[in-house]
Amino acid sequence: NNTNEGFYRSSAGDCEDQVSGSSNQGYDTEIDPETGKAVSDGTPYAWTGSSRSYRQNETSDERDAMFFALQYQPSADWDVNFDAQISDRTQQEARHDLIFLQKRATPGVTGPTLVTNDVGGILHWEGEERIESAGEQFSREENYQGYGINIEHTVTDRLTVDLDLAYSKTEREELQISNRGRTSGRNFFSWDMGDEIPHFTLTDFDVTDISNFTDSLRTRLDRENVRENEVISARLDFDYALDGNVFTSVQGGIRTSEMTFLQYGGSQGNGSRNEFTLDSGTEALDVLQGCQIDFPESGFLSSVSDGDIVTNVDSDGNVVDSGTGSSWATYDNVCFSQAVAGSNADGVFAYPEVEYENAGTIDVTEKTTSVYLMANYDTEMFGKFIRGNFGLRIVDTEVTSIGFRNSF
Repeated sequence: NNTNEGFYRSSAGDCEDQVSGSSNQGYDTEIDPETGKAVSDGTPYAWTGSSRSYRQNETSDERDAMFFALQYQPSADWDVNFDAQISDRTQQEARHDLIFLQKRATPGVTGPTLVTNDVGGILHWEGEERIESAGEQFSREENYQGYGINIEHTVTDRLTVDLDLAYSKTEREELQISNRGRTSGRNFFSWDMGDEIPHFTLTDFDVTDISNFTDSLRTRLDRENVRENEVISARLDFDYALDGNVFTSVQGGIRTSEMTFLQYGGSQGNGSRNEFTLDSGTEALDVLQGCQIDFPESGFLSSVSDGDIVTNVDSDGNVVDSGTGSSWATYDNVCFSQAVAGSNADGVFAYPEVEYENAGTIDVTEKTTSVYLMANYDTEMFGKFIRGNFGLRIVDTEVTSIGFRNSF
């Protein structure tokens, strides 16, 4: 029952922070030289995340592709083949989250009522914390184009030449909107671990009433993982037939390829972010009500829940129908983001740009050249057939990596 830190701390605050001492202390795993054990060895503990949440997801995956192939044989000595592929893939998700923060301990409540299993997993939690209705709009687009041509020519009865050229390019980009609306104060709630998922009980709080989430409206727009991957390759081979009792043919050729991988950097390392909070001159409730949508799914989590995932009770413990069930107040993510960004004098709803000259940029080029010469043999020795090949191959690979560092 340590009142300086943990769930029994004497003042409200994060359970990992000490009332008098350091922050983010948590379980001290430093070895005590006198005991040879962790400093906090033997201290009761519980594993807790910063929040518990439910997520409702709407997903789509669209793929479009076009293939083309052409063969041309002007004579018996020539065979020309051309093929191409162009394809687009777009993955999209609309996410709606109900988030209960839970790292904050409430004196006289969280510690005494806490129930855990024998390995520190929480089974019952009580306290006062903020509740959020959050949302994300995510998309990943991938564009591919590839082309190839193969030309085979029989020069003579003995000599065949084969040329192959290929090109491919893949472009990828991820866009994401992250929104938040939360309660203005800390509400009392508790949760119990069911057979598979937690179930929450709230006191005089209706999660389906969007007017309860009018504090600290914020939106973030991210463009990240913008990548380009390009491959150019060529090969030229010949096959010359021999008229011998041992060696049947000689083969040789040259191959060359260049692969480039480029990922653009930005203000967030592998991408860039624009962030806006709601301007004080705009009413939060107007934004929320203007963008509110019906909860997108019926019977949410019914296959794993033990009934209602959220129960609203009054101060006497009586169940209140409004706010009890398996849904919460949700909004259109794009509408919300546009409204919050637009409330700022210089705010424009737009995904940020990425840049090449940035510490987060990855630029790698690999060039490979190889040549080979090979002899094939097929003969008989001591009544046994012997066939195979031997030869020489030389490969040269050159890798160039370009990066940028921040100024000192």
